[in-house]
Amino acid sequence: MITCAICSGYFIDATTIVECLDTFCKSCIVNYLETSKSCPICDVPLSKIKPHQSLRQDKLKQSLVYKLVPQIFIDEMNRRRQFYNEHNDQQPVSKEDGGQVSVHSCYFRPNDKISMSIEYLDE
Repeated sequence: MITCAICSGYFIDATTIVECLDTFCKSCIVNYLETSKSCPICDVPLSKIKPHQSLRQDKLKQSLVYKLVPQIFIDEMNRRRQFYNEHNDQQPVSKEDGGQVSVHSCYFRPNDKISMSIEYLDE
């Protein structure tokens, strides 16, 4: 799955809980953990003192989202550039954080071989 169970959107800064391997948008799970100390999907308990230590960036899942839906990457880079243009006192940690990376140089190349299967799930 490439969508966040909290916001129902595609992953942005995919972040995985190491105890259960459920993944969310970074901002979604960080905000959620301000009021809860367990996974929003499976309810596995996290550290009550420092629940954020259970979170890890998931570059592989984020890369998958960007490869399958390149417009998500383009839109996110535009949002990041706009943020740093409006907040001159803030400095990005990396070119990607600052929105200075091209989708073609990073996530999508015309010669990439991608195999994809789409299934209909009757809920």
